Amino acid sequence: MPAVSKKQRRLFGLALHHPEKVRPENKAVTKMSASSLRDFASTPEKNLPSAHSTFSAPKPPKQESKVRMAMRQMMRKNHEARGGSRPGRNRE
Repeated sequence: MPAVSKKQRRLFGLALHHPEKVRPENKAVTKMSASSLRDFASTPEKNLPSAHSTFSAPKPPKQESKVRMAMRQMMRKNHEARGGSRPGRNRE
């Protein structure tokens, strides 16, 4: 079975020749048979992508709800009314 990316091919080559250098999150690769590792590692890199794109694009951060924003503003005004300083601002 051929590797699907350059990173995968290099990981299998590393696991085949230098298993002690494989990172802990990839240790399962070192338990594969030598012939399987050789099959993956011998894939030519010429037309392979640098990384396999199985992950979707990162999700944008969630916007605060209107209620939460209103609560935050109310708490900030209340804090300032009592003479408290806001973080990052010098108190005079």
